[in-house]
Amino acid sequence: MEGKNSFWQTRKSHALDISLVTIAYFYIILVVAPFEHIFPLLLSAYIIGGFFIFYIFFISQYLHKDTCAERGFGNWKTLFIRTDNLKKSAREVLLILTSIMVLSIFLISLVLGTFWTPEGGGFSEWLVEQGILQEANLFIDFIAQFLYYILWGFIQQVLFLSFIHVRLRKIFPGNDRNNRIKIALFTGAIFGSYHLFNFPLAAFTFISGTFWAWYFYETPNMLTVSLSHGLGGTLSSMFIFNYNGWSMTVGWPWLGLGP
Repeated sequence: MEGKNSFWQTRKSHALDISLVTIAYFYIILVVAPFEHIFPLLLSAYIIGGFFIFYIFFISQYLHKDTCAERGFGNWKTLFIRTDNLKKSAREVLLILTSIMVLSIFLISLVLGTFWTPEGGGFSEWLVEQGILQEANLFIDFIAQFLYYILWGFIQQVLFLSFIHVRLRKIFPGNDRNNRIKIALFTGAIFGSYHLFNFPLAAFTFISGTFWAWYFYETPNMLTVSLSHGLGGTLSSMFIFNYNGWSMTVGWPWLGLGP
């Protein structure tokens, strides 16, 4: 019994976790998504996806004896918001990193020529169809997308920082600068690969994922990275991924493949 328990604290167990989750993700994106009309495949995606979501959020933490703090969370008294490093993380991730990200997005959009033609997410157009608004409103679209991307960013950051990044830290233990660089790059590379075959988006997420992981390494806080992801995702979708047919779509559609 002791041997079975100790397996979950080995490097092999952490590597196995990353591998199985990655295989499951690409199975859903590359195998199921193009043939989602085939019910057995679609059902398998729901079962596999549901299992791994539950595993990542709850089971893995127990098996690997992760602490809430190292996964970027506080306790129930603080609504699981980590407050002990919130000020430092807000300064690093929100004030410094996110400001650089926003500036970079606007500069890239100027180069691409999309700065003056941002695209909303269509929420305000839906409000027009419902008779609530008289015309589409870009500011309302921004707010709607920002709220959506905070939630979607939180889910992604739980996967990549609270799960994969923590697994990588236990595969490559140590607190020196070289180890921090290595783990940040590994996390960014995995994050970017999940956005294939959308190569512009994969490049963008590799860079942003690497920097998020760099700061999360020393100051793990899920609230700040989720807010950063929310703003970065919103602005990049509005100002960058409206260029010449670009989109936020991943998988085969970017290559023009699939049924």
